[in-house]
Amino acid sequence: MCRAVCSAGVVAAYHWDILGGGFPLADIGAELAAVEPWTARTTEQAVRTFAERKGAKLGAIAQPLRAALTGRTTSPGIFEVLAVLGKTESLARVADQTGAQSA
Repeated sequence: MCRAVCSAGVVAAYHWDILGGGFPLADIGAELAAVEPWTARTTEQAVRTFAERKGAKLGAIAQPLRAALTGRTTSPGIFEVLAVLGKTESLARVADQTGAQSA
């Protein structure tokens, strides 16, 4: 499967700062790495739990994730995208954008 092609500016624009303490896209990648089984429902629950823990709205997490996965700011539902891409490809795309090693 081919990887999303993102310009550095698209994803860099989605590195965000919440409540004065920033966290990078890699943090959600680490959270998603623990998800089993990999479905739209389980990834949604993981992202929502992560957002709640960070005191963030879902969109503040989903938009950077969407940019990393698809290279765009619009796409089909992000949890469906995660499910269709599968765990390995999804984590690899996040890692590509963060410089991290995929799980």
